[in-house]
Amino acid sequence: MIFPPPLQPGDYITTVATAKRLPNDLQEAKEILHSWQLNVNIHPNTFLTSGYFAGTDAERLQAFQEILDDPKTKAILFARGGHGTTRIIDQIDWTAFLQNPKWLIGFSDLTAVLLQLNRLNIAAIHGAMAFTLPWHRSSQQSLKALLFGSKRSHFQIEASALNQNGLVAGRITGGNLSLILASIGTQQEIQADGQILLIEEVGEATYSIDRMLNQLKRMGKLSHIAGVLVGNISQGSEEEDSFGTPALEVIHSYFQPMGIPMAFGLPIGHEKENQAIILNVPCVVNISSIAVEINYQV
Repeated sequence: MIFPPPLQPGDYITTVATAKRLPNDLQEAKEILHSWQLNVNIHPNTFLTSGYFAGTDAERLQAFQEILDDPKTKAILFARGGHGTTRIIDQIDWTAFLQNPKWLIGFSDLTAVLLQLNRLNIAAIHGAMAFTLPWHRSSQQSLKALLFGSKRSHFQIEASALNQNGLVAGRITGGNLSLILASIGTQQEIQADGQILLIEEVGEATYSIDRMLNQLKRMGKLSHIAGVLVGNISQGSEEEDSFGTPALEVIHSYFQPMGIPMAFGLPIGHEKENQAIILNVPCVVNISSIAVEINYQV
């Protein structure tokens, strides 16, 4: 397992866009990162537009490859999610990155990158991107702590009958449920056996969540996981959802028969609060009725 070195004041953090176009200049994010005493570089392709995307596939691929290979950059904070990373990720050459690993930070559409790094056995951070970084102060601080060397994450959660308390050891993998499913049959296909599965989702009806989990179950992708962490499942109103069972109960029904530790309601995903978490490294997760504590074993 490769664990990129912690950041130091004066290090370079670079923003690059691999998916949806940007609506602003990311000035707030730059100011936050400067307050951490980091040098901030924004790739010149970041604000390109090509229909929905932040530039053509070729332009986004060029930008990502350049920053991935840049020895001066110590961390890459992706610009935003949406859709588009999976259109270019198979063309990325990871050779130079493997020789000079750096922190990659993202969520949502960037789940594809996080799963790729799981395949490459490299630590990564599921957390706010440049576009969402200004939204929540304690989420900013959780990201800063991990980047600068903290080996612990702690989340307060509401007491829930859905939780299954206990200790579980393994590596956390996953991210956005739609992107997890989309990874099947690709170079980034999720490998969750013996690992702790993290899932979050946005904008999907409950029947769609059920269908995705059922498909993963039928493929055997849920059979041997060690634990489950459920972040935000951000949907429309229950009145608009005709499935008849709340989404969290549907999710619970897939994992409860396995008798594994489970935590629901982590502040991770597509809400303003999006706490950072390290993926792909050995850790011990302690789930209690009101909190989840993660100690990274690195």
